Amino acid sequence: VALCGEQLGATCALYNRLDDGWLDSVGRWNTPPDFVPRDRPDGHICYDLIRDSADAVRVIRDLSHTSYADTDPNVLRYGLQTYVGKAVCFGGANVGSLCVVYQEDHVPSEVEKRLLGIIAGAIGIEEKRRRAEEEIRRLNAELEKRVEERTAQLEAANRDLEAFNYSVSHDLRAPLTVLEGFSRELRERYGDRLDETGRDFLERLQKASRRMGNLIDAILRLSTLSRSEIRRETVDLGRKALIVAAELRQREPARRVEVVVAPNLFGVGDKRLLKVVLENLLSNAWKYTTRQENALIEVGCIEKEGEKVYFVRDNGVGFPMDQAEQIFLPFRRFHDEEDFPGHGIGLATVKRIIDRHGGRIWAEGELDHGATIYFTLP
Repeated sequence: VALCGEQLGATCALYNRLDDGWLDSVGRWNTPPDFVPRDRPDGHICYDLIRDSADAVRVIRDLSHTSYADTDPNVLRYGLQTYVGKAVCFGGANVGSLCVVYQEDHVPSEVEKRLLGIIAGAIGIEEKRRRAEEEIRRLNAELEKRVEERTAQLEAANRDLEAFNYSVSHDLRAPLTVLEGFSRELRERYGDRLDETGRDFLERLQKASRRMGNLIDAILRLSTLSRSEIRRETVDLGRKALIVAAELRQREPARRVEVVVAPNLFGVGDKRLLKVVLENLLSNAWKYTTRQENALIEVGCIEKEGEKVYFVRDNGVGFPMDQAEQIFLPFRRFHDEEDFPGHGIGLATVKRIIDRHGGRIWAEGELDHGATIYFTLP
């Protein structure tokens, strides 16, 4: 604004901007000490220039004999005679005006008009930058607010989870411990006095208490996964899958199970949690192929729509495809525990881990024709 006033030899120069229904002189050069920088826009020359869609430089001479002598208070107050102004445009609309005024009659040259237009254009670019910064500050503030809200929600959820864990660990396990203790005492002290039916009842009671204890442990492990921090790094999924397969063979060396792991199988995620994923998926595949004479388990990766999709496939008992979404629910089982022992928590654990990584997981299968679990790691 100062450059414009000095180069054009004006009495003073102004950059006026419309702001929430007010005309603000946000840029001023050589204005009188009693100049009012903020006023209602109606009647001001600059306001009419801003409202006008014309792009040309406007020149108004002999101001004291125009209607602006009555509507624009600055004309008579400061004895203005000539006005030269150009609208400042941003985003396809006029947002302000750059003007120089003179207390004498002045006819601007074409060079002066071009200079005024260039400076007005530069101010328009500066307005764009300023508004972009304001938008960034607004978005940052909104993001910080959301982060604070999300953090508060997570802290509240963690407190609830800790309370839940305490309740499960103490309120549920305490009576279970009593039950296990008394049933053990009953067997040791009075087992020889029980008939076959009584011993059967006692055996069922002890099996149920052991199962309940195992379920409590599974629930606690699942809840812990919601709190553990994820540390992302490149993980050799193929190597981890081979390690898990070797551990499964050690437990059941008599079984004939072919495990095929694709080469160069890498992913990005928390190596500890991804090992839990592979342990659960491979253990499931191992368990549900027990009836297969030539059991086959495959671990690999395919490319789908530009995304890596990992999978664990088996030729075991499978599941009904219309139940595919339910297999990831905690304690949801499709087969009798007598045939395939477990707690029904493995796939729920896998889904929790993949969700925490921001990935997707789904299943495909057919009853008596195997199953495939797919998942992604963004």
